[in-house]
Amino acid sequence: MQMPIGELEVGCKADIILIDLHSPKFHPLAMPVKELVYNLRAEDVSDVIIQGEIRKRNGRVLGADPEKLVKDAEAAMDLVWKQARTTGVL
Repeated sequence: MQMPIGELEVGCKADIILIDLHSPKFHPLAMPVKELVYNLRAEDVSDVIIQGEIRKRNGRVLGADPEKLVKDAEAAMDLVWKQARTTGVL
């Protein structure tokens, strides 16, 4: 059974972000869409729900190991530099 798109109700999986609008940069909030388009930054997203599963709550990413993410990113960058040297780009 395919879930309907664009509906928020019991049984539907959702992708949602919640934005903390308390920051002074969003005020006065006369034109909300404009304020979000021009001023929204990643740190303003307080909560993220992907396919009905909470991935970020109150600004904290859930289920992620920050040390592992850094280690994996550094290992990937090492491979990029090695490949760049091997191909003569550097």
